[in-house]
Amino acid sequence: MAKRQTSEKIHFIANPSDQKSVDMQTRLIAQYGQADTQDAETVCAIGGDGSLIYALRDAFNKQVIGLCRKDSNSVGFWMNHVDPNNTDLNALTKNARRYTLRPLKVDITHNDGSHSLRYAFTDAVLASNNGQASLCHVYDREVSDAPWRIMGNGLTFATPFGSSAKAYAEGGSALDLNLNAYIMAGSGVCSPLNFKSYTYPAETVLEVHTDISRAKRDQRIDIDGQTYQPPKGLYVTGFNVSIAEGKQSTLLLDRPARTAFKTLTHDV
Repeated sequence: MAKRQTSEKIHFIANPSDQKSVDMQTRLIAQYGQADTQDAETVCAIGGDGSLIYALRDAFNKQVIGLCRKDSNSVGFWMNHVDPNNTDLNALTKNARRYTLRPLKVDITHNDGSHSLRYAFTDAVLASNNGQASLCHVYDREVSDAPWRIMGNGLTFATPFGSSAKAYAEGGSALDLNLNAYIMAGSGVCSPLNFKSYTYPAETVLEVHTDISRAKRDQRIDIDGQTYQPPKGLYVTGFNVSIAEGKQSTLLLDRPARTAFKTLTHDV
């Protein structure tokens, strides 16, 4: 097959456990070539939303595009659904709508005062790790120096890109991708009563203190579904969360992003 001409350097990834996606990746590499991850201008994820989230880890300041086969069982909220045997990436990228994805900046503090920085394109989750209720104090210093004591199964902080997933299942609103904001939603919150989800401007920094009763309540932080492991001998005492500045990716989508809202309200 003759290689198609494209002005962009593209790096293709696919879920190795999904043979049909791997086969599609092989065909597209034969057509468009395979750029190194660092040199690529566009990262193309083949599969479902999980593949797209994985691709975003190597897509800071790059374009990212998701391709989902039309015969796939994946919902593919943020994917472009294509014919696996006739995919014209040139036309798709030319006509696509472009959405800026800004990750959460999660600044994690350890008991010795050291810090570790992580970025979450979907969500950062505080959760119980031992069956005891999660307990934390949340500070919004611009509003008050008094903490907000929250007890339950945990908290989810989500970007607009991630707001249609775990945070939505916990009662949060799905945010349009054009909004420069993030959401805080609670899972099984028993205190305070009638806890709701809250949307914050991107620049808002929330402080989350987790070492209130560490001996009894072992808690963990999940970043885009991956549990954070502190350095050996240390434990997490809290973290700050906000939308990151200067780090972003551009999602290419063949339809308005808000079509995801309709998908959320239908059986799929």
